[in-house]
Amino acid sequence: MVLNLFPTNNKAIVFSKGNFDRWGVPINDNRTGTEYNCIVLENTKLEKVPAGMDKYQGKEITFNAVVYFPEFVKVKSEDTIQYTDDLGQTHKRTVIQVQVKKDFGGSVLAVKAYV
Repeated sequence: MVLNLFPTNNKAIVFSKGNFDRWGVPINDNRTGTEYNCIVLENTKLEKVPAGMDKYQGKEITFNAVVYFPEFVKVKSEDTIQYTDDLGQTHKRTVIQVQVKKDFGGSVLAVKAYV
C-alpha cells in the first residue's frame, strides 16, 4: 500500500495493445481494459504558427494531458487511455510517452503517461 501525496480523484482505463493473462502470457484482447485510480492534468496552449522569419501565419491551440498513476501500471507507448475530465467529457487518447518515477531504493513511486 502506497501513501499518496495527492488525492487520486480520477479513474482511467488502460487499453493495452497486448494485455497479459494472470500467468503473464500476452493476449491480444483490446476490447477490455483495466481501470486504475489516477490524477489527470490537462493543458491547453495557444501557439503561433510561424510562416517565415519573424512572421506568423496564424494561431493554433495545442492540447495535452498527463495521467499520473500512484503505483506501477503496465502502460507503454501506443496503448490507449480513456478518462473523464472535470467537465464530464470522456476522452480516449493514445499514449505518447511514459515515465516511471522511482525512489533511491528503486521502488516505483508513480507512473506518468503523456497523452
